[in-house]
Amino acid sequence: MTQGRFWPKREVICYSSAPGMGKTTFVQNLANAMGRDCSKNPVILLDELEKVEDKEIQKHLIQLFQDYKAGKKFTDKYFQTEIDLSHITFFATVNYIDDLDLELKKEIDITELPDFTDEEKEKILKMKADEINEKYPEKKGGIINERIIKEILKQIKEVGVRQAERALRKIEEEYIYTKNNNEKFTVTENPSE
Repeated sequence: MTQGRFWPKREVICYSSAPGMGKTTFVQNLANAMGRDCSKNPVILLDELEKVEDKEIQKHLIQLFQDYKAGKKFTDKYFQTEIDLSHITFFATVNYIDDLDLELKKEIDITELPDFTDEEKEKILKMKADEINEKYPEKKGGIINERIIKEILKQIKEVGVRQAERALRKIEEEYIYTKNNNEKFTVTENPSE
């Protein structure tokens, strides 16, 4: 829509929520939707910002964020190049906002995301299951049905959907394994084959 002519507000936009809530996926999809995944006009994702424990790195990030908000250029000392920050959009994600360094916290615009409802989790898993089921048209009704999704949600208690998605992938892997092993041991009509 913007054809790369997007001028961002100079804030480091940070999404905070529990792991598995889709923060990273959202920002990656947003970057693609904005047509901003090239090096001239990038969206930069600083994923799980609270895990930056090195004080030197934190200091450099704080300076970068301050320069960015002030509209200054950034000098990359390694490449000895000046970088115009005005075309960059920074996003960050944080799983645990209380673990984020206070000085870094001052430099970002935090939006806390609500937890998924049970209905939202079921809808997300249904979409993932549909993607998996489409790969195996030979299996009538799919390899993952609504009953399986409801059972996964009953067994896995989490705010996000990361563990539940892993359970779906595990079911797919088991289906592939079983299918491949059954094909290996299928008896042919000609015993000499």
